[in-house]
Amino acid sequence: MSVLVFVEGDDDLSLQALTLGAQLGDVRAVRVDGSYAPAAWAKAIVGAAGEDDVVGPGSDRGNEVLAHVAA
Repeated sequence: MSVLVFVEGDDDLSLQALTLGAQLGDVRAVRVDGSYAPAAWAKAIVGAAGEDDVVGPGSDRGNEVLAHVAA
């Protein structure tokens, strides 16, 4: 399985997401720069993920972006 991990930076929750992703399969990480726009960030993540599963940090921002990814 391949996993795309959305990271916000070098914070504990992003590192936890990377650890989970590594336990699930081959990991690629992506970080989105620019003004916070959850729907636009989600669109970029979905485009980068292709057929890969997506994991992200359990922060407020991470949860909001991943909710848009799932929609």
